[in-house]
Amino acid sequence: LGLISRTPNDHEGGIIRNNYICMDSGLFSSSRANNGDGAIIVWDSPNTKVLHNTIIVNGNHPNAIQFRFDTAGSEARNNLMDGTIRDRENDGSYAESGNATSAPLSLFVNPAQCDLSLLSDGSVAQEQFLNDCPQDIHGDQRQGPVDVGADEFLAGEPVAQAGTNQTVTDTDDSGAENVTLDASGSSDADGTIVSCEWRENGVSIATG
Repeated sequence: LGLISRTPNDHEGGIIRNNYICMDSGLFSSSRANNGDGAIIVWDSPNTKVLHNTIIVNGNHPNAIQFRFDTAGSEARNNLMDGTIRDRENDGSYAESGNATSAPLSLFVNPAQCDLSLLSDGSVAQEQFLNDCPQDIHGDQRQGPVDVGADEFLAGEPVAQAGTNQTVTDTDDSGAENVTLDASGSSDADGTIVSCEWRENGVSIATG
């Protein structure tokens, strides 16, 4: 929120919460990555809160969250990241707590598809419940102590594994090819998987 330094402030207030942000490794050149900003920026935006986000920059930004200019009264709390939080030019101010800055990809269901749901309970630190973020990215209720990041792992919650990425070649130029989809890696801690559905852009394309 916010971008340039001006009077009155470019932006004020607001909450950035419950987001999955996942960048492919090597997306940016080394020059751009070294001179970049952050996946979430709060610039000239006082009283802004950054809460319970899961951010994987994969080396594409020097910071996961970046503050700059007038950010008095701003906060960064309970975020799960593989990067740091930084006051870019030492001219901003913010409070922080409960942030984890070295998250490995092994924590997540399918980071290649930006599914940053947690694979298991206890895999991340637990922190204080925040009144400004009572539900997680899926709409599940948080109860303290809470998991850092956007997803609150629920015991017994099914874990979907949609299968590996596939590249299909239309060998006969017919406009159609058969593809085998495999969700056998999916699991349910307190039961069995009874059905699966694959969707593309919200549209069901296969069941099994």
